Amino acid sequence: MPGVDAVLTASLPEVLAGADLAVLGTGWPEFREANWADLLAPMRTPSLRDDRNYL
Repeated sequence: MPGVDAVLTASLPEVLAGADLAVLGTGWPEFREANWADLLAPMRTPSLRDDRNYL
């Protein structure tokens, strides 16, 4: 997509750092077990959208 930068990272904290929004669209257990309070804290705009009502 023109104008959109994609970055591949190795960890969830790394990908969320500085992000405006986290969108959860999977049912993988590691996402349910994640400490979302700690993960959202370094985000620029700490916001989580859980489209699957997984959390």
